[in-house]
Amino acid sequence: MEKTLEGTLHGIASNTSNSFIKRLGWGFLGGLAGTLVMDLLLMGALLALGQPAWMCFSIVGDTVSRFLAILGAQIAGGVPTGVLTHYVVGPLFGILFGAFVTSLPALRGASLKKTTLAAFIYVEVLSQPILATTPILLKMKAPAILQWFGGSFVMHLILSIVLGFIVGYGLRLSPLATPKVGLMQYDLSTHMEPTYRARSLDNLLRMGHCAPAVMQTILDINHSKQAGLVKLMAGMPGGIGNTGYECGGITSPLVVLGLRSGLRNTQDGLPLIFDQGHAYYRHFCNENGAPFCKAIQNPHLPVGCIHAVRHSPEILAETIESDHRPSIPAEQRQAYSCLYGHMQQCNFHCAHEVYHQLGDTIPVDQELLDATSAFMGGTLFKGLTCGALTAGVMAIGVKIGEIENNYLRVARMLAIMVSSGYPFKDELNKFNRSINTGHQLSKWFRNEFGSTQCQAITQCDFSYQAGVESYIAGDGVSKCRRIARMVAEQVQNILQSAE
Repeated sequence: MEKTLEGTLHGIASNTSNSFIKRLGWGFLGGLAGTLVMDLLLMGALLALGQPAWMCFSIVGDTVSRFLAILGAQIAGGVPTGVLTHYVVGPLFGILFGAFVTSLPALRGASLKKTTLAAFIYVEVLSQPILATTPILLKMKAPAILQWFGGSFVMHLILSIVLGFIVGYGLRLSPLATPKVGLMQYDLSTHMEPTYRARSLDNLLRMGHCAPAVMQTILDINHSKQAGLVKLMAGMPGGIGNTGYECGGITSPLVVLGLRSGLRNTQDGLPLIFDQGHAYYRHFCNENGAPFCKAIQNPHLPVGCIHAVRHSPEILAETIESDHRPSIPAEQRQAYSCLYGHMQQCNFHCAHEVYHQLGDTIPVDQELLDATSAFMGGTLFKGLTCGALTAGVMAIGVKIGEIENNYLRVARMLAIMVSSGYPFKDELNKFNRSINTGHQLSKWFRNEFGSTQCQAITQCDFSYQAGVESYIAGDGVSKCRRIARMVAEQVQNILQSAE
């Protein structure tokens, strides 16, 4: 997961160019779809009024024929020419609108309502000179002229609604951001929340699982293509190795917060990751009602999962921009600080210990250690899933993880889920192998230690000084170091079997 300045600059240039091309593509799609919807409704209306369904195409074709005749070119009018003209001009209008919106900063992050309004004004204004040529060239009388402009106004209103919606949706999926030179900072802004939701939903629909989709969204926002971070989260869906505990909407943002600061920037005995992590955890629970996958997920209709994935990046943005100190009460903070200081003295970190024991099984660098900073003491000392188990599941993803990127395969997986089938078979989704292998590790862990939860294993509540003192007095670090070593050995055994 090494990053270089050259790679970052190349990615910025490539993504900026690709984003502009994508916007032109969304404009083309919007123009084509809008023209098609407009024509279908128009033909239906004409038939209902007892008129020929192709009448409008005939008028357009005759207009084009007369206009080209003035220029000295002879071409037959009628329906074929009208249809061809419609489906050249419509998509062209769309492409130009995509370029128009891209050139205006005020519209790049605009709501669908504003984008649609802009499309309406754009289509109506740009089409007037074209519409005016028909009455002139075909020598229409006053009633026919009124009918022509009135009908065109309604039809172009329909075209603009479709065009504005599709281009607006495309803008949300690929917003243009100000390029940042240097190492990735994983920055987010609360001003782009609608964009984040649209991008998150799109990633979920083509990836199929929470943790990778949230991570991919955050990478997209930062114009980064670090597939290694997505693979790091490959085994985390279903609540860390499909155990039903911490939702991927929590674990991926905690990884990002770790990447931003690691265990640096210590204040009052605790690194910044604890303040930010607890703030994010609280906001996530307020938004989703629970932190655990098994409480959020409906086994047959993943509405709660969709909500969690769509809102996670914006909650992360709010967390980064806010003051985090009130997140941890004073008494709890004192206990955490005591435990963190003790672990520092013992040179121990639950997740990092696993990586140090893995040897050459996976590449271990400072970025990986920063990314997993939050996973100690059962996730930020909360006594939840053991940090060693979390590190093991992540290591499996790094080693064997594959990235799903197919809407149809995900749709099939969802259909199986809705119909009460088993959606986690390896062949149904590329992430499933990592999830199932991580679940294999979690089952071994539960059988070996009685639970996957730190508080149940240590019998200590780290939010109180008494619990921390009990852990220290019982030489808890030595016991946890042994657990980490055993997890590392089991991960190696599982990976060897998987190969």
